Amino acid sequence: MQGPFAIRPCGRPGVRVLYRHGYYARDQLVPFDRQQFLTHSRIATAGYDAEDISDIGVTLKAGPTPRPGGEIDVELTIDTSRVRFTTVGGLRVATVQLALFAGDRRQEVVGELWQTLELKFADQRFAEVSAEGYRDAVRLSVTAAPRHVKAVVYDPGGDSLGSSLLTIK
Repeated sequence: MQGPFAIRPCGRPGVRVLYRHGYYARDQLVPFDRQQFLTHSRIATAGYDAEDISDIGVTLKAGPTPRPGGEIDVELTIDTSRVRFTTVGGLRVATVQLALFAGDRRQEVVGELWQTLELKFADQRFAEVSAEGYRDAVRLSVTAAPRHVKAVVYDPGGDSLGSSLLTIK
């Protein structure tokens, strides 16, 4: 996956210069946190990409189209085979970032949700999730009838990302 940054060699040994291909603003000014910035940049860039990204497999299903100002139920399945898990206290643990974006027929954003998923599984459940994927249901608030829903999943531990776009009929 190509990220939002380009890397250029510098004239000094051991020094690299990172620069962005674009600017992604936030509503609030927050102190700089490199990991948080990279996470936001990767998710925002994938959100604007028309193509699905398959580093992490993501599949979507959506409930019936809501009335304007309503909510839509989204079911997603995340293929965890590319998510980096660690073992803590006998549990397999990973933290992934999930973002959902709903767009109308003009591709204007009419709903979005960002959340952190803390995945913690005992060995038996980890084996099930590894075979079938991690399933979750999310309710997304929208301001108008959505035509598309896009899910972006980012694993900061493994620096891998997946996205899927679903057209709502």
